[in-house]
Amino acid sequence: MRGASTFAVVGLVAVMLVGALAPTASAAFEVRPQKVRLLFGGRSTGDEKVHFDANIVITSETTTIDPTHERLEICLTLGFEHSCGDAFYRVEILPGELSPTHHGFALNHAGKERTGLEKFSIRTEVGSRLTFDDRRVTLPIADYSTTHVRLVIGDDDSGQVPIPMVRVGNGWASN
Repeated sequence: MRGASTFAVVGLVAVMLVGALAPTASAAFEVRPQKVRLLFGGRSTGDEKVHFDANIVITSETTTIDPTHERLEICLTLGFEHSCGDAFYRVEILPGELSPTHHGFALNHAGKERTGLEKFSIRTEVGSRLTFDDRRVTLPIADYSTTHVRLVIGDDDSGQVPIPMVRVGNGWASN
């Protein structure tokens, strides 16, 4: 099993670094949230923070995911939603807004300016990990215990992934 996992990660790194683009038919990856935090001071002020950290696991040997040339979208919803239209949080990274680094990919200056994200990276050296922080967000006052995430890269879609959340201090955190 470890060999299959290593092959999948090496496949993602090679495909992303080469920048190969080819038609994709179905989701070739899964999102596995590790640490998600929604922080606010008790009311919706525009000073809230979203912290997101997740593993991306390749599930297909023929994936051609390339975040530097494809649109990337992350949506957080309350409960199961079929689209990102009802998301309480949504961020979209456009083609050209991620640049290669020696660790994977990072949001470049143009991407930071357009999105307002403090940081956004996909690390590929040991597994594949997506991390971002957004401090310029307004979160509605809600029960976030049934939060779901959806990651779309190009025409590949992770589908809705539940994130069990609990109330912690001045916000919510994944279990």
